[in-house]
Amino acid sequence: MKKLICLNLGHGGKPPYYDSGAMSDDGKTQEHLFNEKEFVPLLEKEFKARGLDVVTLEQNRSFGELPSRINATNADVLISVHSNSYSKTSTGTEVLYYSPSKRSKALAEILDRKIVGVLKLADRGAKGMFVGRGSAILHFTKMPAVILEPFFISNPNDLARVRECLPELAKAIADGVTEWFNPK
Repeated sequence: MKKLICLNLGHGGKPPYYDSGAMSDDGKTQEHLFNEKEFVPLLEKEFKARGLDVVTLEQNRSFGELPSRINATNADVLISVHSNSYSKTSTGTEVLYYSPSKRSKALAEILDRKIVGVLKLADRGAKGMFVGRGSAILHFTKMPAVILEPFFISNPNDLARVRECLPELAKAIADGVTEWFNPK
């Protein structure tokens, strides 16, 4: 039976629920610097090349409704695509997961390793969340779930690195999910 991946675009959507995501120091929104809607088709292509089915959800309703929409897909796994932001000197890759979930933790660790291997940015690690960033999606979805924060949009060097290797990043993420589905 084919596996189903639910991809969640962390930002975007339609008014009145539009969320541009992180802002750079010069006031540009995430969509102007790294548009998740442009990256997701690359991910979809890589997943499909591995025989996986994909459903993509964006935020077009309130955040509170998102977990139930995700659950309604009956996907085998949720990958939520984001970019981090803090300061011009903040750098690195991290992957968030719901702390009590061993399956989500295993997926987060694999994806963190794969993404760091491609981007060569600082490894901030796979981080278990119980409350805080992304906890609603991570806690209330019924499938294993991770939030990808591959780089800091606020760091010009991180952003330049990601732009250089978007296809390789998409391949690394798809490879990581495939490895998680088929452990050796």
